[in-house]
Amino acid sequence: MQRFAAVTQKLWSDKSFSGKSDLEIGKLLSNGGIADFNQTHAMNRLDFAAMVAYPANDHPALCEFPGAQGLFQPELKKVDDLWFASCGSGQPITDPFLALLRKVYWQNEAPALQGGIFMALWALQHACEVNPGGIKEPVTIAVLAREKGKLRAHMLDEAELAEHLNMVCEATKHMAAFRDILEGKDNSNEVPMPKPS
Repeated sequence: MQRFAAVTQKLWSDKSFSGKSDLEIGKLLSNGGIADFNQTHAMNRLDFAAMVAYPANDHPALCEFPGAQGLFQPELKKVDDLWFASCGSGQPITDPFLALLRKVYWQNEAPALQGGIFMALWALQHACEVNPGGIKEPVTIAVLAREKGKLRAHMLDEAELAEHLNMVCEATKHMAAFRDILEGKDNSNEVPMPKPS
């Protein structure tokens, strides 16, 4: 991960993405990553995947670079087709969880930024809880968002993460409370019967 991050940082610093389309940038990242991995003969043994969000001609883009059989080839994610995705060793855990959250909260549209952060944090927290040996905290989240008219990336700080974690806790409590309704212990949702006059 450090090596691909360094490749990405160098391309960004060299302004290699300027004026390029989302796919052209994806190919630059793929070529740079593969070239770096081949320096130590790691490409054939590599099981490394990555996702990178970046601005392309002032539009947000998300590109996945699948490992192993994907051979680190760029695959653009389009909002209209499938607006959530995950990769890496946690994908078998996070994809079904994200699909459930989509079904419950955003069936017909992609969430706004705050909803997307909420989903990502909950999915990552879930992956850490059910696969503690392979996926560990702390969770870090970066966003690519428009600030003062320009797309900028930034890492969420501890306060921002805590705010979203509180929302995840509240949503979990709300789901847990439904058990009482299922077991007939909660009468708060019963429709009151009319009193005889």
